[in-house]
Amino acid sequence: LVFNEINGFKRDLSNAIIRTLGKGASVDIVFHNYDRDTFDMLLDRNAGKYSVYVVMTGPFENVENQLKKLGGKVILLDHCSDSLKEAGIFSSVTQFFAQDTYDGLVTSIRPLKKYKEINLIQSNTKEPNERYDGVKRFCHDYGYECGCFKSMAGMPVKRGCVYLTPEDNVIVDIMQSAHRQNLQAGEDFGLISYNERRLNEILCDGLTTLSTDFVKMGEIVVELINSNEIRTVRNPCKMIIRNTL
Repeated sequence: LVFNEINGFKRDLSNAIIRTLGKGASVDIVFHNYDRDTFDMLLDRNAGKYSVYVVMTGPFENVENQLKKLGGKVILLDHCSDSLKEAGIFSSVTQFFAQDTYDGLVTSIRPLKKYKEINLIQSNTKEPNERYDGVKRFCHDYGYECGCFKSMAGMPVKRGCVYLTPEDNVIVDIMQSAHRQNLQAGEDFGLISYNERRLNEILCDGLTTLSTDFVKMGEIVVELINSNEIRTVRNPCKMIIRNTL
């Protein structure tokens, strides 16, 4: 397993892969931490050593030839380029970030009716920009204002606005600012976090989350390992509505 970074989501994913494979499999996990030199080194060093490679490529370009040289079955995970999906030689389990964001907002149209604007806040370059494509399309189709910002620094929380973010520090900034302004999440403004974790059940008295299912992703990986087909599978994603919306 060649993963991008260590976090709770990746632990859920790797545990699901290992559990579903069963006792007959031997699994090693390495991390490239979004560094291209490390990614290249890991692929070069481990080429020919494994029967299956499950790879999160990250935001890297021109990796197809390296993946071909690995010498085993290659399954791409999470966020991979259209060119890799369309190459027809790698199976993949991916998030469709634009469509997932759009669909999640559509399923939440009832609680969203009390708002008039939706903003995506994400500063980290490793986060997929396609999310904003989903926000823009939803806002165009359903008559909302929209925006995309790298941070909330120096910005007040706006009444009637929904904020989407994958970043914990942005959630803290928003809630601190809202407290100073005497605004209530779920009433005066909305707050949606990407990527579900158990802590979201109690944060902000229940933090609404738009999240893919990382356990399901791991189970689908094993299906592809055991299959002779080359397939791209869209991993399921859903909005979990709590008090902040």
